[in-house]
Amino acid sequence: AATPPTGIVTPSGDSEPVGLAPSMTRPSSDGKRRFWGVGRARESRTVPAAPRESVLVVSAAGDAQFISIGEAIKQAPAGARIEVRPGLYGERLVIDKPIELAGTGVPGEVVIEAVGGSCVLMQADAAIIRGLTIRAHGSERGERHYGVNIPTGRLLLEDCQIFSDSLACVAIHGQDTSPIVRHCLLHNSMERAVAAYDYAGGLVEECEIIGGTMPIRVSSHANPTFRRCLIHGGRFGGVGIAEQGRGRFEESDIVENGHHGVSVRHSSYVVLWRCRISRNGWNAVSVADNSGATVEHCDLTGNQRTTWDVKDTARPQVEMRGNIEG
Repeated sequence: AATPPTGIVTPSGDSEPVGLAPSMTRPSSDGKRRFWGVGRARESRTVPAAPRESVLVVSAAGDAQFISIGEAIKQAPAGARIEVRPGLYGERLVIDKPIELAGTGVPGEVVIEAVGGSCVLMQADAAIIRGLTIRAHGSERGERHYGVNIPTGRLLLEDCQIFSDSLACVAIHGQDTSPIVRHCLLHNSMERAVAAYDYAGGLVEECEIIGGTMPIRVSSHANPTFRRCLIHGGRFGGVGIAEQGRGRFEESDIVENGHHGVSVRHSSYVVLWRCRISRNGWNAVSVADNSGATVEHCDLTGNQRTTWDVKDTARPQVEMRGNIEG
């Protein structure tokens, strides 16, 4: 049977009931919320600030030190900042040292596309990637690759747009993996946008996550946190927690997905706190197969079927407090 994570508390320590999930950043004209692209060049302690002599510049036009991002990474010392000017870069990047990789210009101007593998593979203990558009195209050639593959380390992935038409936009896996993904648009037209598995952790914060089949799947003992995200567009549901996966969702909108808003299976556990789980094709929350859930102060109204789908094997492990149902 699934067991809940220990020490479940709200971020502020406030346990008082609340109403609807609070309004979030930048509502757009179609009523959805946009998080990506709202910030640039935030301070971070993941990688120390580079001295002026450690700033390398890449330009696809050939008017800088490097024309290739990969070559700049090879030449960069640890702690360097690599600034990438607008252009299309057809290359696969391996981040194997602590560096900062930053696109310049407005979102969408610095584009990375790759053939035959993931666009970005994280192989360092720590790194920063900011301001890039990453496109993983493989379905037309029968290939299946990640947009950003994170099997290790503490990557800060911020202010990026990541698209995929095969495997996940962002894959988070491995026991020593704990990235921060912040203010990003993650859009997979075919499968999942985020896949977390194999004991991985991490934080996904203020992102818009769109999945072809399902925006998010967490499995195999992974335990990430999703905070203030917009999760929508999945044909077969919004969030899937399976195969002894864990997950925590705070102040997020899980809306307009086919099937269940959140599905928990195979001795897994999820915490949903102050979320809006609405306008989904089936139930708001479905729990089965000896799984469990803690659902607190959530808006669970407006789904096509009943609010809950809790099987007998899961019922003792489901806690519901202060929710709005209907």
